[in-house]
Amino acid sequence: MTSTFTVVLRGYDRDRVDQLLGEVEAAVASADPVKRESARRRLLDPDLVVVLRGYARDEVDAALKEAAQRLSDA
Repeated sequence: MTSTFTVVLRGYDRDRVDQLLGEVEAAVASADPVKRESARRRLLDPDLVVVLRGYARDEVDAALKEAAQRLSDA
């Protein structure tokens, strides 16, 4: 999955964000409650690293909140 976040100085590592959001999308589409719970736990502690050029942190944080809500609704 490739995201459309703004790339800024001192943003979140792009590969990690894309990987996490890809896992969340797969969990939302899945009927497996274990997969959903695993994704929900990853969102609680996403372990995102700030790098020199990465995704805008505020945009990613908002997307992670939205993803957590979608997992709860699913």
